[in-house]
Amino acid sequence: MQLRIAEKVKGLPQGDKVKLGLDDSGSGSVPLNDQRGDERIWHNLHSIYLKNLTERGAVDFLTHKFAEEFAKQLDSLPWMQTTTGLYAFLQQYQFNASTITLVGPRILNYGKDSANKAENQLRFSGTFWEYDTAFMTLMQGMPRFMCRQGWAARDRTLEATKMWLREATEAADIAASSTNKEDKDADPDWDENFGHRLVRERNAELVRYGISFDGRAAMHMGLIWAINANAVPMTAYMLFELVRDPALLQRVRTEIRAGAVFPHGVGALHKVDIAALTRLPLLGSVYSECLRLRSSIPISRRLREDIVIDGYTLKKDSFLLAPSWLSHINEDVWTAPLAASSSATGSKGRIPGAQEFWAERFLHLEATKTKVKLGDYCPYGGGSVICPGRFFAKHEILAAVAMVVTRFDLGFEGYSSLDGTTPSERGPGMEKAECRGIVSLDRDMVVNMRRRDAASVF
Repeated sequence: MQLRIAEKVKGLPQGDKVKLGLDDSGSGSVPLNDQRGDERIWHNLHSIYLKNLTERGAVDFLTHKFAEEFAKQLDSLPWMQTTTGLYAFLQQYQFNASTITLVGPRILNYGKDSANKAENQLRFSGTFWEYDTAFMTLMQGMPRFMCRQGWAARDRTLEATKMWLREATEAADIAASSTNKEDKDADPDWDENFGHRLVRERNAELVRYGISFDGRAAMHMGLIWAINANAVPMTAYMLFELVRDPALLQRVRTEIRAGAVFPHGVGALHKVDIAALTRLPLLGSVYSECLRLRSSIPISRRLREDIVIDGYTLKKDSFLLAPSWLSHINEDVWTAPLAASSSATGSKGRIPGAQEFWAERFLHLEATKTKVKLGDYCPYGGGSVICPGRFFAKHEILAAVAMVVTRFDLGFEGYSSLDGTTPSERGPGMEKAECRGIVSLDRDMVVNMRRRDAASVF
């Protein structure tokens, strides 16, 4: 499955696909066959992910780096007040901050024939989101003549990634030749060339395994997509729910301020206390509820042997796909247990159904000690291959939401098409939801954004 996606959607060369396919030992610590450790590319890459995306110190560094970069993006805004699509706003500014955090700033210079830095960044972010729109179509193998824009966007995104990788490699080689190997800064957590240590170590492992330059660029493009195509839409979903309910927005804003998420002082706005942020109950409930309703992943497994389930024989080497969203909207899990409790009720005097957003649902689940099994709630998958980036993704989303709602007054103006040209009577729907992670938005929310003064922030 990974190799199909890498080939169809990321442009992985055939030779690299064959080479990566030679490793059939799995990503777990115990190999599924007798392949040697140096041949276990998937396990080695997974170990790099675990080290850089699950250890607390690494996650804290990533979160603080993101908050710092997002603050720079927000500080650069040339206006005090504007009317804009909120998702479009995040697609530019949160995307820029997240991408710089991951791979450094060089990739945003795509199209650098322009002397205008902001124009270059807008050009790359626009290209990326065109590619994201076509992601599932490309994965399904749609030929070029039937999906010209999608293929073109993928090619431009891949070309930008190659440009970054080429320049980053050259600059890193020059820096390495002039650096004392015992220098404590020789192996930093983040640098201007490759960005976070995760990317540098991942690239080195791919080089060691013999993956070509074009193959490495395709794999890195996939990582950039995985981070942004999930964190940015989920941030938008959370903000949409807050903006359309001013009372809820104010409660969350008050909780953030009371929770001392930011050190006092305007100059310290980007120094997010992530530990405090993740302890805020209402914000956490809104996050979990949006994940429940707006994540849809295909939990996939390949059978290593024949298995019989309910009288059906499933053959060895078959792929099983289980869509998570079906369990996320199960009334028996998300409504019935709370309806049986007299202490749980929604704002309208009833328990909102499983397909309705209810900001306090997870607070009531905790208060009533209602247990939700892993199989009933699995926005990041499960088992040994559960998404290793789930901690950073959560922290980035919560930090972005906290920074936006404390820095800006947000007034609901209406909904629109994604390009902002056509008004819409409704917000994002699930009618065309794709099983790909966080569900793509099919509408934007138009908001009036006005900077808040320091007194309002704190």
